[in-house]
Amino acid sequence: MSTMALHKIEAGIGKLTLLVFGTIAGALIYSAFKIIPFYYYFYELRNHAESIARVSDELTEEEIRNKMLTRMKELGIPAKPEDLRVGRYMSQLEISLEYREEFYIRFKDKDYVLKVFPFKIDIRTNY
Repeated sequence: MSTMALHKIEAGIGKLTLLVFGTIAGALIYSAFKIIPFYYYFYELRNHAESIARVSDELTEEEIRNKMLTRMKELGIPAKPEDLRVGRYMSQLEISLEYREEFYIRFKDKDYVLKVFPFKIDIRTNY
């Protein structure tokens, strides 16, 4: 084989490597762009629940529930209102919520779920 043919093969391998690693990098960036907000909104809602729990002795259960539902709607949390539990038991307040976020891709007008992320908020505080 001549050095010219060998050089063309090496150049082709370099382009293929660039294509493969570029595709992997693109997929990772896309995934991070879609997944990171799930965790950001979860921690935002959990912090909101903790701050409500700190002043829970001044609020009724219905007020706590309304504040949580409003914040859930603002953040776009995919949970139903009946998934949120707010209750007082003896001298303890409980705020709990379980929901799932789905990481999916759309291809040819069909959604393919790649991963389901379960989230759980469970705040218990004495008042």
